[in-house]
Amino acid sequence: MIKHIAILAAALVLSSAQAITIDDVLTQVKQNNTQLKAAGARLDADQKSLKSSNNLPDPEVGGAYLFGKGPLDDKWEIGISQQVEWPGVYSARSNAADALISALQHGYSAEQLEVLNQARSLCIDIVGDDNLIQVNQGVLNNLNRLFDTYNKALAHGEVSIIDVNKLKIERLLMQQKIDEATSLRTAAVEQLKGINGGIHIAGAEYLSTYAPLPLLPLEHHLTQARS
Repeated sequence: MIKHIAILAAALVLSSAQAITIDDVLTQVKQNNTQLKAAGARLDADQKSLKSSNNLPDPEVGGAYLFGKGPLDDKWEIGISQQVEWPGVYSARSNAADALISALQHGYSAEQLEVLNQARSLCIDIVGDDNLIQVNQGVLNNLNRLFDTYNKALAHGEVSIIDVNKLKIERLLMQQKIDEATSLRTAAVEQLKGINGGIHIAGAEYLSTYAPLPLLPLEHHLTQARS
């Protein structure tokens, strides 16, 4: 009995360690998705380019040789010049650069949201497939027990071979449903790996629950639609 309890406790610990949430998955996707990495690098480069475009130009240095040997030795004339535009131009450029940077940031946010929505959709598919597997497995377990009962009843002439064969077909069909759901879950996990930059998300196949979205009042949705 103690041995069984120890095994069960170990299994529960292992299950807890493997279990992850959808938010955990999305956090990893943000860090590892190659599309978002490239978009983030472009955003950073564009922001730096826009900010530097409004700086004063580098000063120009010029010089000329005046005269040569003599009591005063060689003499040179050196001048430094820098073009300065009207201050209003810099203010207008700064405002324009800020607007462009804001647009670029919104574009990146939209791209990130699209990627994360794809990942979230796959997570929900995994949860649905896993729940379907569990439900169908429960049905199959009942059919297996019923099949054993029918076989015993057949031996005593209480049921016919037709009844047993019908039950056998139901078992096969239920196993087929389990296999199909398992294949779909495996495919979704692989797609999630692709979105995660080719890195497998440990525990993704153990997603079994997800937090429901809060039920917001109608006014909230109307405000969102108007904005």
